[in-house]
Amino acid sequence: MGLPYAFLHLGFPLALAMNVLVGFLTIYSCFLYLRAMENTGHQESFAEIGYRCFGRASVFLINVVVFANSFGLMMLYFIILGDISRSLIQDLFKPDDVFWQTRQVYVYFFALLLAVMIFQKEIKELKCASYVLFGSLLTFIAVFWF
Repeated sequence: MGLPYAFLHLGFPLALAMNVLVGFLTIYSCFLYLRAMENTGHQESFAEIGYRCFGRASVFLINVVVFANSFGLMMLYFIILGDISRSLIQDLFKPDDVFWQTRQVYVYFFALLLAVMIFQKEIKELKCASYVLFGSLLTFIAVFWF
């Protein structure tokens, strides 16, 4: 969601160069990860590799960093989706002082939807969610295409 914003402020040539650089850095970090897996006896998780390389304390540090990253990204997406939903509803219904035109309402709504999907036990139970997502994507394309 931040790439269009970065392209706007950096300009197309510099933003494209930054994307290529980040792509190469991603490939290199994957190479380092695979090499670390081979050198530690095919340990698969970051915590296992950290334990083999740096000891017990690194497991806690790695898990805290992974948790902070995941939680931060989740909050970022909730805030962005809440702001976008609020602005779309405000364009449809003009009064600004209605409670359902606040960011918090939409953040709670998306959190409830996510919680429903998280507590599914089988992947087959998410079939309905994939149809809703596909329909939403088609609706989004139709709205902004025409």
